Amino acid sequence: MLGMSLKKDIVLACEIYPPDIGGPATYAYELREQLLLKGFTVTLLTFSDKLRAEGVQGEKIVAVSRKGNVLRRSIRYGWKLFDLANKGSTIYAMGPVASGLLSVIIGRLKRCKVIVRIPGGRAWETHCQRASVPERFEEFQRKSHKGWVRILEIIERYVVKNADHIVVPSNFLKNIVKDWGAHEDRLTVIPNAINTPISKQPHKEESLSILAIGRLVPWKGFSDLIQAFQTVMRSHPQATLTIVGDGPERAYLEKLARETNVAAHARFIGLVPRENLSRYWQDATVFALPSGYEGFPHLVLEAWAAGVPVVVSDIPGNTCIVRNGENGLVVPYQDSAALSNGLMALLLDAHLRERLRNNGRESLSQYRWERIIGEIITLLNFLQ
Repeated sequence: MLGMSLKKDIVLACEIYPPDIGGPATYAYELREQLLLKGFTVTLLTFSDKLRAEGVQGEKIVAVSRKGNVLRRSIRYGWKLFDLANKGSTIYAMGPVASGLLSVIIGRLKRCKVIVRIPGGRAWETHCQRASVPERFEEFQRKSHKGWVRILEIIERYVVKNADHIVVPSNFLKNIVKDWGAHEDRLTVIPNAINTPISKQPHKEESLSILAIGRLVPWKGFSDLIQAFQTVMRSHPQATLTIVGDGPERAYLEKLARETNVAAHARFIGLVPRENLSRYWQDATVFALPSGYEGFPHLVLEAWAAGVPVVVSDIPGNTCIVRNGENGLVVPYQDSAALSNGLMALLLDAHLRERLRNNGRESLSQYRWERIIGEIITLLNFLQ
């Protein structure tokens, strides 16, 4: 229950929001909905031109245009955040750089409490987009960097040291953020949550369909997946691979599919709104997440809700919720041979699929919004 003294004025400072695609956008949408259901007054601020263009913007959802360079966008965003935040409000920022930095600065000016959620590292992502060979997230933290990457690191560390509280989705990220300088007593692990109902529809068990969803960027492991799929097709030429998402690696991945002779059985769908993903979940035999980094694998929760067994890489973000052989299969990152073996094990063994499917659905009980929103409200109450 909410205490009578709990202030309910929340400003959600986001960087992406639906109709934009991605885990952070989905999380921001669901968090806003849950807070509204609990009686909070929620004003959401985001970068987005689509909200304006599609007429979704209302008095409680404010969009700042992405036009212009980083400085101009940030000034517009900061000015709007300054206007929206009132003394006594709580600013809940959805990232460690743009929204986080401006929230910390404006929170001090307006005497607002500031919570910053850290789903990952912007400095690391920027480095990986520029590097010829992406580094593991953990390895990156141990090295020194220069230029824009170093500036982003300085911002991240400033934010975690100066926010009133930091929220991370996993213990793995908690340890990373502690190394950035976050204080233990101002750091809380609150995992991702899902509100999707559990699917009761039967799957097309006669198909051998592999599904992958995500941004087409180097560290998501799609090149490893395509190489693994080449091996799968040698034994099972009727198998298919569906990749939903877009990004800078798309042209390279499509070329790789042609070079490995799997293009006829590999579909690149592009961006799909979250509400339209159900048809792809329904057709999938297996969901693959061979990523090199996940702060918390929200897509695994969606796969479990859809009744699709998962094969994931052995990175810490995945193994914090996926237990090998119990509610999914775990294979070494960047090991296409192991990935193909995991995929074929699930494609060929209906009993294994059913066991992992049932255990995945049971695992979901820990990550339902009705439970997680209580943890968030407890934190809001603590900060008053």
